[in-house]
Amino acid sequence: MEELVFSLNLVSLFIIGVCIFTANYFLLKRYIFFWFDPLLVYTIFNSFSIAFVIYLFFVDKQIKEFYLITYLLSTIGLLTGLIIGSEIALRRISVAKKTINKTVLSNYDQVFEVFLVICLFIVVTSNLIMLASVGTLPILSADPSKAKVELYTGGWGIIRRIDLMCVNFIFSIALLKLFHPLNEITKKKKIFCWLSILIGTLILFTMGSKSSLIGILNSLFGVAMINLYFGKNIFEGQRNMINISTIKTFGKYALIIGLAYMFLIILKDGVETNALNVFITRMVGSGDTFYFFYVYDLYDNFKLNPIDYIVHVVNPILGFFRIVPYEYPVGAYILLYALGVPLGSFGPNAQHPIEGLLYFGKTGTFFYSLAIGVLIARMRISLLNRALDNPNFLQLIIYISIASIAVNPAIEVDFFLLLFYDIFMFGTIIFLISLTLVNYVKKTRNLPTA
Repeated sequence: MEELVFSLNLVSLFIIGVCIFTANYFLLKRYIFFWFDPLLVYTIFNSFSIAFVIYLFFVDKQIKEFYLITYLLSTIGLLTGLIIGSEIALRRISVAKKTINKTVLSNYDQVFEVFLVICLFIVVTSNLIMLASVGTLPILSADPSKAKVELYTGGWGIIRRIDLMCVNFIFSIALLKLFHPLNEITKKKKIFCWLSILIGTLILFTMGSKSSLIGILNSLFGVAMINLYFGKNIFEGQRNMINISTIKTFGKYALIIGLAYMFLIILKDGVETNALNVFITRMVGSGDTFYFFYVYDLYDNFKLNPIDYIVHVVNPILGFFRIVPYEYPVGAYILLYALGVPLGSFGPNAQHPIEGLLYFGKTGTFFYSLAIGVLIARMRISLLNRALDNPNFLQLIIYISIASIAVNPAIEVDFFLLLFYDIFMFGTIIFLISLTLVNYVKKTRNLPTA
């Protein structure tokens, strides 16, 4: 991909990208709350994807007008959905909440302390088992980017899913404990929470993905949103604004560590050795799906319809229970049809303009992207509004966990659903185990149960 990117007129591409980002940011700035907001990160990369497609049509003249039109329709649909969904949600969340009994806030507090311990045990144990059985982890390999694909095959893909799911919960619980707008925790618990975040970070570190450590910023977003609206709508004079300031500072350090880690992976790969080249490739290369699909004119290779989309949506859950085989992602088929690469579990992210076109046709792609935009807005803001109605630990953790992956449907619905199903299924099991253990201990001590 690097060779392709540097064959383009990067100055023209950069100018187009900056202009598009400026326009997108102007449209969405009311709904971008922090500098580490996942929607801002998506907007930056997506702006350069849009610039890439426009460049391929107007400058290189490599793609058909049909593809440009459907792509722009999808882009407009997503923006429209984000704006409409966010505006409706913000109007509802701005209504002051009734005063909440402070005892409600601590409900499930101890349950999630046990939940955190269980998640830590699961990720550490599972990765040690993989290390003992396979003999290595992606980060320990000579080429981590290649190893992150090859090592998670042959049944080991479950480790990757466990890591992503459990680390999501580890970050969500530990960060909420540290930055809760009202509840204080002891110094020992603070140390344990920071240690949990460190372990979660190390687990992501072992996975070999260049951008995996940036994931902590997604969890920070949910915690910051809770602080932003919690004190405003429920209590006055709490430490929520102090928390937000501290979160922003912590986010800067997390970003620096994440970028340093990305460059470490690059150096270990031994291919892309120039950091600036890599950054440029990552920015423009985020639109690699569109290059392969549009330039190689792959639309007629796929024969899909809305019924296939329903099958596609439920496949991750049916595949997990071995009712049906797992589907190969759309990105894998794109590489097969474009380059002849054998089908595998990995490929470029399909992204909403491609998915909408393939499953819902030339007209339906706009409405598909519109629905995706509304869905993202609801997960980011409407779900917070519901959590604030009864802001116990269970409601807030659910919000943080879902908000951290809320932008993913625009990138690839497969990956979003896989994470969502895992959070729901495994999270429910771990929660029930934690609740049972806490209630058992309380009963033995004649204390009120959760």
